[in-house]
Amino acid sequence: MAVGVGVFFGIAIYGRIARGGGRSLTVATLLSLMALMLFVMETISLHSVDALLYRQFDGLMVIGWLWLMTGGAVSVCALSSRAGVSSRGPGSRRKKRR
Repeated sequence: MAVGVGVFFGIAIYGRIARGGGRSLTVATLLSLMALMLFVMETISLHSVDALLYRQFDGLMVIGWLWLMTGGAVSVCALSSRAGVSSRGPGSRRKKRR
């Protein structure tokens, strides 16, 4: 399952870079992949990894901090990518002023 997810996202990232999707969009895609791999790591549940992820750090488990940081970073990258896109659709035209 983890290999299939990795191959799927690898193809998606390659396609995004090849089409020139923009740097922040590519970073958002990579961070989404990291979040998915974090989920897979937590699901597989290796005991040595669990010992690291479930330690308390400043009142919150390390896995919680990782989820917060990845989600926040993906949101920031996606919003910064969206800032450069026009709110009008691709086929719309401006009205000429008289």
